[in-house]
Amino acid sequence: MNDKQLKQNLLRELAEISVPQDHDPWQAMQARIQKDSLRETPVELPYRSSKIKRFKLVPAVFMLLIIVTVFFLFASPQGKTLAQGILRFFVPTQTVEESSQPSPTPLPVVEISLPANASVTVNTNPSLENTQAKVNYPLMQLSSLPQGYYLESTTVDQERATLFYKNDKTGISLWLEQLPLHGATPEPVDVGAAAEIKTAQVGDDYAEFVQGSFYGEEGDWNSSSGASFLRWQHDDILYTLSAVATPTSNPVSEAALLAMAQSLTNDLSVKQPVDPSHLSNLADAEKLAGFKLILPQAMPSGYQFDFATVEENTGFVCLQYAYNGAAYPSLFIRESTTSPLTELQAGQNNSLERLNVEIAGNEHEAEYVTGFRSPPNACSTQNDIFRASQALLWEAKGIRLELYATFSSPEGGPGLSEEQMISLAGSISDALSADQMLADTNSYNSLSDAELASGYHIQEPSKLPLGSTFNTIHLLGVSSMTLFINTQFGVPNLRLYQCPVQNAADTPCQLLTEEIPDGVKIPVQVGNVNAIYAEGALGKEASEADSSWHQVDVSQTQRLYWQTGDWIYLLVSTGEGIDRSAMIEIANSISER
Repeated sequence: MNDKQLKQNLLRELAEISVPQDHDPWQAMQARIQKDSLRETPVELPYRSSKIKRFKLVPAVFMLLIIVTVFFLFASPQGKTLAQGILRFFVPTQTVEESSQPSPTPLPVVEISLPANASVTVNTNPSLENTQAKVNYPLMQLSSLPQGYYLESTTVDQERATLFYKNDKTGISLWLEQLPLHGATPEPVDVGAAAEIKTAQVGDDYAEFVQGSFYGEEGDWNSSSGASFLRWQHDDILYTLSAVATPTSNPVSEAALLAMAQSLTNDLSVKQPVDPSHLSNLADAEKLAGFKLILPQAMPSGYQFDFATVEENTGFVCLQYAYNGAAYPSLFIRESTTSPLTELQAGQNNSLERLNVEIAGNEHEAEYVTGFRSPPNACSTQNDIFRASQALLWEAKGIRLELYATFSSPEGGPGLSEEQMISLAGSISDALSADQMLADTNSYNSLSDAELASGYHIQEPSKLPLGSTFNTIHLLGVSSMTLFINTQFGVPNLRLYQCPVQNAADTPCQLLTEEIPDGVKIPVQVGNVNAIYAEGALGKEASEADSSWHQVDVSQTQRLYWQTGDWIYLLVSTGEGIDRSAMIEIANSISER
């Protein structure tokens, strides 16, 4: 081994091991230098004593340089950055193909732990203090984010903590993952051979950035997928900051991710500025609106408060409710003390119909409206209210109120009837506080807790698509729904309904399958029982006067349902990354415990 090779080998091997702060590398260096030096052929020169031999001057100088270099590498922040820079957080694969469009390869289905026994804890009403209590290292949060981002949930899986942020305006999802290494080398992440890995710095720490992703394990690398990743190590913690954009939003840039990463702090008391477009706390909404909101005493089964929006330039506050953890809200309550009720206009190809109705306990008549065009700039910049197909407008206690809901939509649940709309309006009063409204007594983060409350065994799959994880269980009367979200790829999201055969009418299993046309039903087998698979959802496009079944819908909905014993099961998937065979494989993994 020559001097150049010796130097390169030493630098490479030292960079591949994690060196503790108090470690003195001299002993290991000395032993290695002596070992490799013995392989060199010494040249005998004139000497003053027969017992003294001198080696070549050049190798000795190089060895001295190596010692100085090693000291520099581990004794200064700049040196540590350089040493760590030889590490690779991302490793290009040997595959050279790159696809500009994701291939339709489904994500592989992998074994998971049942939520009753898993170490994963999901907090959908996130408290960073509670998350900190579950890990034995200082939890970090992003103290500075662009406007529109908010902390939606936190997850703890053994020692791995993940903070999940969303931006409803852009649709961008953001994950901050923290993992102790315990002195181990960070495991690199595979990227495509065509991926451009950029080096950067987060503080004094070496970092790597890459844009793009594989579509599943066997899919091609797509640098235009909208995914961005930044990875770095500080002390003994590996950090990964990931962002996934929607097809209509721009990917998060290297500069943007670096700015977020530079804002990391272990001060969990730091709060993000209040964003009027997304308020998870109704007290904040009341403060910004300048009046006390009046709230429903009871909600239809399955609907939970999602967030509130203080609308710009309209004077309305919009309370938004989602059905069973759906990706978007489908029930809206707008309130204002300064603006008049909205004069709804006829929708395209629709006939505007108005009907005066009475609300129990209210001195004013209400107007029930269908066939309208959604009011502009209402409820959110995403205009989720466009899905609403019916409205109820009235006044109570000096507040103008507008209630909007869907009859039916892919993730909006079974929808509400006119009678349910009127009943809901009658339940609205100022008797409840904002804190009471935020509590969801039918939602559980633990399988055992949900079973204790329901009084029966809730079945769960033992297999899910790669990246999917248990989120929550919702009790819906005599039925249950378990929500699984994909924290790695964003999609697909899965909902498993379990409904009793007895009294099956009006359960989610019936309401979400009764309108599937016979022509799209495909007979399949789940285990040894017959099942039905169907793609699509009921919806209405601008050119349609009435709702119809769309086999290819915007949410890419798939359904699989079957009966086992005294229970009906319905598995609903939304988003790409899953196909019929994967749905059947998941269903087959559901077994009696």
